[in-house]
Amino acid sequence: MINNLQSKKNHLGQAMVEMIVVMFVTLLILFAIIHFGFIYNAKTVLNYATHEAARAGSLNYGSPRAIRYALARGLAALTTSSSGVSDYDRYQQSQTAAIDLIEADEFVCIQRISPDFSSQHWLPDPNATSDYNNYIPNDHLVYRSAVLKGGVSIQDANLLKIRVTYCHKIITPIIGTTIKRLMLQTFADNDPDPIDGWTVPTTGSFTKNCYENDRTPIESQAIIRMQTPIRDYTFASDCS
Repeated sequence: MINNLQSKKNHLGQAMVEMIVVMFVTLLILFAIIHFGFIYNAKTVLNYATHEAARAGSLNYGSPRAIRYALARGLAALTTSSSGVSDYDRYQQSQTAAIDLIEADEFVCIQRISPDFSSQHWLPDPNATSDYNNYIPNDHLVYRSAVLKGGVSIQDANLLKIRVTYCHKIITPIIGTTIKRLMLQTFADNDPDPIDGWTVPTTGSFTKNCYENDRTPIESQAIIRMQTPIRDYTFASDCS
């Protein structure tokens, strides 16, 4: 009888341990699914915001300010506000918060992929200011020379392509810590049995800052034809 009671207690203890392990894995999978839903929504919003930013840039000489403000209008959906007497007031506050986030250059990085600064189509701009020196003509493209310069035609040089990297805040429990440890490889420094010849993957300062602040970097690109002469404004050179 005593042996049977002891065996029953052992089985109950084993079942409890197994339940704890299974529950942790189940919760991790559940939170991961929820987190994926948040990321998918943020990616959809970012795609739209990036397209609007590229469109604003095409209409405003590729101006970073125009791109930033258009991007903020799109990202306002991800920066909610509970204060305000009307929906319009809440939207205005969300847009202001998005602008502040972009202007901080900490969790949002905008790159101009095309045309790049090495393009041979840049010409001195007689109306240049301290913000730019050169421009690429946009008028009468049909009648301009079709000779390639640096492998790019004048038509392709008038394609504005931007890349936006946005660090979306992680609000799902457990997932933030898990992603941070996996991506930053903080546990590798104290690994008691390291793999021979294996080195910790390196991340850029921007991406590293995202993970350290419990954020996930999301990237989106947009390309659109310029409607105005593009100017050589300065953009971020690295968002890694």
